[in-house]
Amino acid sequence: GDFKFITGIPGHGKSEWTDAMMVNLAKLYGWRFAVFSPENQPISLHIKKLADKWIGKPFFEKLNDRMTIQQLNQATEDLNRYFDFVLPEAPTLDAVLNLIRIAVVRHGINGALIDPWNELEHSRPAHQSETEYISDSLRKMRQFARQNNIALWVIAHPTKMQRMEKGSPIYEVPTP
Repeated sequence: GDFKFITGIPGHGKSEWTDAMMVNLAKLYGWRFAVFSPENQPISLHIKKLADKWIGKPFFEKLNDRMTIQQLNQATEDLNRYFDFVLPEAPTLDAVLNLIRIAVVRHGINGALIDPWNELEHSRPAHQSETEYISDSLRKMRQFARQNNIALWVIAHPTKMQRMEKGSPIYEVPTP
């Protein structure tokens, strides 16, 4: 029952790191995952990215020492045992958590990923401030992870980051 909220500088590998962590947990400990990742659509694209990490070789062309078709087929077969992908028609937090709950019951998942938070449909009540809405959502996700005894990771992708100084390659520290 663990909940982690991940954010960082755009393009610095939040999703790639999380994918690698899930692959390693699956390979080393047999963990199963439910994944909501609308940015990695179609799902076959996400499977190819996970296969890179599973095999340790790149899938895409024009790269040296690329994985073979046999390795891709084996990785796909292996990944299908450990990963369930959820994509509700209306991706609200409640709809995604409901599909994850179903995966917990049906497949005994150990972890779940919502990547990114920004892709969920957020319709807060008129009487509720944005801060209150986010606080309630965070509480709901923490409780969900505890009640279902899973690890839940949520990634938030900032839309625009400020640099420390004009022209500097260094960004300010991202915050939730």
